[in-house]
Amino acid sequence: MKKIKILLITSMPWREDNNIGNSYSNLFGDIDEFEIAHIYCRDGEPYNKKVKKYFQITEGRLVKHIFNHSVKTGRSFVMDASDNTKDLSLSSKAMNKAKLLRWELFFVLRDLIWFLGKWKTKELYQFVDDFKPDMIFGTLTYMSNINRMMVDLQKRYDIPLVLYSWDDVYSWNHFSWNPLFMLRKWYNRHYIRKCVNRSLMMYTITKEMQKEYGQYFKKDCKILYKSYDFVGEPSIKVPLKPYHLVFMGNIGAGRWQALAKLANIIREINVENGQTAFLDVYTLSPLSGDIISALNIDGTSRLNKAVPQEEVMATQQAADILIHVEPLTKRDASFYRLSFSTKLVDYLYNARCILGLGLQTATLSYIEDNKAGIVVYDLDKAKSILLNLFTHPEMIEQYGKNAWNCGVRNHERDGIRSMLIHDFVTLTNSFK
Repeated sequence: MKKIKILLITSMPWREDNNIGNSYSNLFGDIDEFEIAHIYCRDGEPYNKKVKKYFQITEGRLVKHIFNHSVKTGRSFVMDASDNTKDLSLSSKAMNKAKLLRWELFFVLRDLIWFLGKWKTKELYQFVDDFKPDMIFGTLTYMSNINRMMVDLQKRYDIPLVLYSWDDVYSWNHFSWNPLFMLRKWYNRHYIRKCVNRSLMMYTITKEMQKEYGQYFKKDCKILYKSYDFVGEPSIKVPLKPYHLVFMGNIGAGRWQALAKLANIIREINVENGQTAFLDVYTLSPLSGDIISALNIDGTSRLNKAVPQEEVMATQQAADILIHVEPLTKRDASFYRLSFSTKLVDYLYNARCILGLGLQTATLSYIEDNKAGIVVYDLDKAKSILLNLFTHPEMIEQYGKNAWNCGVRNHERDGIRSMLIHDFVTLTNSFK
């Protein structure tokens, strides 16, 4: 079979040491039928084994070009897997600060840079001409520049556009009284709809999103999950005191506050019952002094840097309970209400009991519906729930088995990859 050439367009570089890049490697990494070239629009270098050909555009170059037209806004380069950098720190200090303080003005200025900046260049089009893609694949995003780029390249090359929606970037459920936020929301929705209208196929990450987005855009959407080879018997760990709880991932959008409450509950349990549990938090998120002090409690919890990708599985397997956290405020939770945390599939594969905390989202509903763990929506009840769990370790073990069985049902690699190959072959053949 002739390889299908896929032009992937994203904001971030494809790196296996973050959830987004790890998910792309999981979806496409071992499919030899796909050849991928990658356009990305952020600082940083790639870190994956699949892609060799890249084109990078950055805000910094766009700004420089406004004042000096000789500056190239984009660059193409080739990078083998052996050249990949393992620098875990991708975001600029300004970007980290903006994420931490929720500076809406910063994001408005970023949109303005992309609106005024010259990203439609001969270098970009030459890169695409040289690669000769059969199709475009990209994540439907709240960043208008990515959606505009996908629309522009689909029109120019008249090839199929396939979208993958991970978060609720379109509905008005994510509301704010900040006029800048609402202005950006209106502007981005315009380009989201244009992008969806140009697409021939759309994947979503949850059944809830599949239903809503199918109604919004009058499209038949398909669910696309991260996958693993769920074969043989799971590696079940017999839980022993002190129970080891592990959280890995983003602690923004107020998640760190939920983890801080959990840490304080564990501290109380340890004081009252002796050393019963310990919490480890691993994250790449920008940190403030409040976060550091709240999550470092002697004998109770520890805040750690993210572990390298090759150590993620071993770190999770060493845990008795794996933590998933959603935001505690309605405003923040509304953005993630239709989302599915891709690291949850890692948790399922490692056959560990999952503890979900926060307001209701599709991810927490998924854990609950599949009996893969315990979900606590009201953190005031968390202490009694944890005490019951710690008193009955056989429940921890059973939830681990349930997690594995959920993976077998819904995340088996062969079925998901066969679906992708079939969909892309059918799509590209029908477009010739």
